[in-house]
Amino acid sequence: MYGKLQTRLLRLSVYSLTTLLFCIVVSRWYPPGAMTVLLPFETGSKLLADGHVIDFADPHLLRCALVTILAPILWNIFCRCEHRTRFLTRFFGHKSTAHNFFALYIVCFSAYREHTFKEALLSQPVLQLADAHSNLISRLISCVVGYGLFILGAVISMSGFYRLSVRGTYMGEYFGFFFDDFVCAFPFNIFPDPMYLGSTLMHFGKAVSRGNPAPWSPDFHQAVRWSPAGLVLSALLGWTYWVASKIFEEPFMYDAYAAYHTNKENRKTI
Repeated sequence: MYGKLQTRLLRLSVYSLTTLLFCIVVSRWYPPGAMTVLLPFETGSKLLADGHVIDFADPHLLRCALVTILAPILWNIFCRCEHRTRFLTRFFGHKSTAHNFFALYIVCFSAYREHTFKEALLSQPVLQLADAHSNLISRLISCVVGYGLFILGAVISMSGFYRLSVRGTYMGEYFGFFFDDFVCAFPFNIFPDPMYLGSTLMHFGKAVSRGNPAPWSPDFHQAVRWSPAGLVLSALLGWTYWVASKIFEEPFMYDAYAAYHTNKENRKTI
């Protein structure tokens, strides 16, 4: 049962990403006048002064990009300091309390990052297909891809959290919490970093469905809209997650677990 479910989820993720790429490519083949750029909260179609679809001078965009990059850097710095000095454990008096505080910090920082991402989406222009070319199929594809990516990312992320719990999800190794064995069940048998991947897919889903009404909404007849800035910020988020995972977190995790199991075997032999 689990094998079939894992195969279907993997296929669904591949199909969703392929469909997203297909929609982006096909949208570039529309004839002149089929694509318009709407400024936020505007009803008429306008281009920015420089003709671009992303306002790189927007403070909301810059704030979101800065917070996105700083998030994994800051929590990796705190983790390394805790591992070397135990400053949080000494301050709170117990490693469990210290780790709970650190997990709460990550949750709050992530919530603030989501707030900046939402502000950036609302303040940036959206790319819109003109009504003449925005048929039912285009709207359905946009809705399926946007909401599908968000739901798929949520499932992957929450299933990873279910497997690791709070201790494993929020870098418990730095605080001295270890599993006896590596977690190999779904989603870790398919995705190496399911929480990071899930979060990235959810952000892509938000960018694709930016301003698009749900199928059950009376406004579903409106034109298809995309957020180019949201796609860029989502790609930036995925890149920062990849760098943090491959360069900082995974090397430490393997070394920490090797030392943990070595010490465990030494204690058994004594």
